[in-house]
Amino acid sequence: MQVRGAAMVAAAIVLVGGLLGGCSGGDDEPAATPAPSTPAPSASAAPGDVTCTDKAGDSVDPSLDLLAVRLARTGKNVRVIFDSTEVPEKDPVSWVAGFVSADGKHTVELTAERRRNGDFAHAIVVDGEEDGVDDVVRLTAEGMTTVFPVKAIDALGAGVRWYAVVSVNGDDIDLCPGDVELREVLDIVPLTLPAGW
Repeated sequence: MQVRGAAMVAAAIVLVGGLLGGCSGGDDEPAATPAPSTPAPSASAAPGDVTCTDKAGDSVDPSLDLLAVRLARTGKNVRVIFDSTEVPEKDPVSWVAGFVSADGKHTVELTAERRRNGDFAHAIVVDGEEDGVDDVVRLTAEGMTTVFPVKAIDALGAGVRWYAVVSVNGDDIDLCPGDVELREVLDIVPLTLPAGW
């Protein structure tokens, strides 16, 4: 599948990521008694959502333009939501959220696929090894949503870069963010999961 080629390209690229943090505020207390600092987020921080928003009109197929991809984390799971102009009528179609470790050596892909016979399947692909996932893939007029365990992404460590792509019959239709040409230069994809995500 061509989608897996992206992970191999991504793994070959050394991705440099850094997280900037820190915010301080002051109050009217004397300098001798400074306000306590706020602790940095940890792995046990409250779950959150991250979103990739894609420019309209940059799809290979104008009838299937990827508008946004959202990762909604809740505990040990993450819901992946692809918003597009419409769900493709042609099969097979696949949706992939890809993740690359900060050093570019390890990859995770969360994949969902509607096969030629209309059946759905989805899996987690860790460094090229695929494991099936048992959850329902839901299609709406706006796109696709399904749930994956998040453990494999957490195992990539800090500074994880991510992207998403939709493909029809093995051909990439749109990448988030950007167009499919970014497939070859994933080091410039500006998406990094926040610390403690």
